[in-house]
Amino acid sequence: MNAAMEASLTPEAVGITTSTWRGKSCSNLEESHAYMLDVQQKSAATGDTSMAKTHGWQLDAINQVRREQGCFGGPATVPASGQVTAYGYCFSGSETVNYLTPVFTYRDFYSDGGAAETAAFHAMLRSTYGAAEGYGGCLMEDSPAKAAAAIERHASVTRLQMNWDTVRVPWTPPPIEKAAKLAARAAAAPASALPAAANVASSSVEATDLGLTLESPSPELVSALGLKSPAGAWVVSVAPGSPAANAGLKSMDVILDVSGQEVRGPIDVQSITSRLRSGYRAPLGVWRDRAQQELALAIPTRATPVAVAAVVRSPAVAVTTPVIAEPAAAPQGNTFCHAYIYVVKKPGGLQSAIFQSASPQITSAGMMATLSAFVSTVRQQQPQAWRPFSFPDVQCSPPSGYCFANAQKALFKPDQMAGQFCFATRAEAQTHYEEFNSVKPVYETLEWTP
Repeated sequence: MNAAMEASLTPEAVGITTSTWRGKSCSNLEESHAYMLDVQQKSAATGDTSMAKTHGWQLDAINQVRREQGCFGGPATVPASGQVTAYGYCFSGSETVNYLTPVFTYRDFYSDGGAAETAAFHAMLRSTYGAAEGYGGCLMEDSPAKAAAAIERHASVTRLQMNWDTVRVPWTPPPIEKAAKLAARAAAAPASALPAAANVASSSVEATDLGLTLESPSPELVSALGLKSPAGAWVVSVAPGSPAANAGLKSMDVILDVSGQEVRGPIDVQSITSRLRSGYRAPLGVWRDRAQQELALAIPTRATPVAVAAVVRSPAVAVTTPVIAEPAAAPQGNTFCHAYIYVVKKPGGLQSAIFQSASPQITSAGMMATLSAFVSTVRQQQPQAWRPFSFPDVQCSPPSGYCFANAQKALFKPDQMAGQFCFATRAEAQTHYEEFNSVKPVYETLEWTP
């Protein structure tokens, strides 16, 4: 960025607002502040002054909310929850059209983070405009002026960057009685079912069996984190010792896909994982440090179906305390594996049938050798479709029997990834293979043996 462009930057121009941080607890604000400070310092160290400036504004916004809520020990000028009067607007991007509403006042934003309004908005678009549900939703600002400015900024960005037409929709949400308040749910839930740091924003989606508190990334966070779109589930907090913590998830991560299925919002994480078998190691596509990484999440044992805090697509039912197993030692003896390759955020991909590895143990070197061979075969058969991959051993976890590889980055082209699961017995591999293919779209099977 040249000096003139950088000088023209303002917090408002890049969408920095205190609204992003409203409704969060002091502990969550402290975590977010630590993350933003780390990114700011790294940006300054590399000479990226514009990014350092942008994250400095985010730090200012976070600290303003912390001061107002009394997080520094002083008197609070807003409720301790930060739940001020919420103003908002709704948007939906679908193919070449961007739908935008005028500013409205939420009757009750914080009980579900605007999820009920979002559902009503998309239902209206389907019935009135015949529009398929695109990415988007109903957002919050803490003043009418901020909401009006955000609308115009959103229209400008989609016009300039995506060349979409903007349709101004004369719609505001009807009176909506929310199904339940998070406070009531928290009071009714057993204490052991809540994460250790249970003082979370009431606009959050809590996947308590996974140990996660999730939110949709706001436009401001999309910019701050370097995301390509507002789709995904932003990790607000991770309970210590939970399946999410064991998988390596951290606060400020954004979950992009689970088991090859795109995550469009926080509730999708619970929806997808609830259909997976207990013990299944689900691949997670995660955005961290302005790049995509891949982790593996062990699905916990559940006695009953799980619930989500924001009621949009799933009914509320009781959850039980998850059973979290200690990491197992690397299995010994013959190993049976299953490899796959896919384009990030696109349905399906290619997979191998179950094969027996030549390695007598599940090791990083052994897994990467067979994964590399599988990817090499795929690239030979479809040379125009797949870019070169790298296979560092550090991207393998022998205790979990999982490793992954990334394709070379390419400008304006989607990311490509590959992964492999290995098991001590064919029966375990077969169970996993069936589970992997139970979530549509099923991957195309490539006849291949190492």
